[in-house]
Amino acid sequence: MTTIKITNQAAADEARALSRNLIETVLGAFARLPGDGPPGAALAAVHVRLREVETRPFRGRHPHETAELTADHDDMAGPDHELAVAELTRFRTAELRDGLTIEQTAQCREVILTDLAERREKLARPLGLLGSLFRGSAEAMRGEQHDEQVKAVVAALTEQPMPAPIFDEVQSGVLNAAGLALEQVPDLDEIKEQAVALHLDVIARWKTILMLAWEAIATEDGGADTGLDMTQRLARFGAAKKKARRQEEAAAEARRKQVEAEKAAERAAKRAQIAREIKDRLDRERRYRRSWEPTDEDQPEDDGPAYG
Repeated sequence: MTTIKITNQAAADEARALSRNLIETVLGAFARLPGDGPPGAALAAVHVRLREVETRPFRGRHPHETAELTADHDDMAGPDHELAVAELTRFRTAELRDGLTIEQTAQCREVILTDLAERREKLARPLGLLGSLFRGSAEAMRGEQHDEQVKAVVAALTEQPMPAPIFDEVQSGVLNAAGLALEQVPDLDEIKEQAVALHLDVIARWKTILMLAWEAIATEDGGADTGLDMTQRLARFGAAKKKARRQEEAAAEARRKQVEAEKAAERAAKRAQIAREIKDRLDRERRYRRSWEPTDEDQPEDDGPAYG
């Protein structure tokens, strides 16, 4: 059930379409990375999250999986925008291209990992008796196996949208699974440059989607304006984010002042209570002393000095 009010349906539809394309692109790419389970750090770096969601309607239990775009609070133009991003960029994995559920992507990555491990074992085996008899053919076969392993590593790392630190970490894991050294795989520097460029492209598309999600619900600023180019639209979205931050800061400052005023009132009330308690105690002490002080009748008569 949609809880956001769409004021610009064209922007909402574009945000949905671009989100789905981005999610399918990165999930399809990361499914080629050898490993177990979803590639958490790589997905987080492109603001994509895979998770299992369980709904409990009146009858039965209906678990399902979702893929969605994420954003930090500072990337948003207010709480309504956060809600719009959540609703416009979330898809059930069953709605996506075939093979992109959590289980399917994990199985694909595990198959690739198993294949690399098996190739690694073959490369590690000694040539044996037949190898010693037919050394030329055996060494040629071993060379072909090595080349196939290199191709598998290159295929796994090519066209992966990742920032440099995550690429280095993933590359190390893939090479270790394949049993290869860095210098044994050519063009890794070029592949890394491509990964970084693709990552920047994904981030640019993600920022555009955030802007479209804001335009889909914007009312004060009129939503999307076909008369503006992308630079102008992004600039207007940036201004909306700054405005939202200023409003949040003003609200936070107002809350802080209210808390301080309440604390000051509590301290003043406490001081007044202490003052009343001190006054009441002193009054009680004075009344107590007066109750034991002798009256004139109780005083002995002074007969003057006594003479012997």
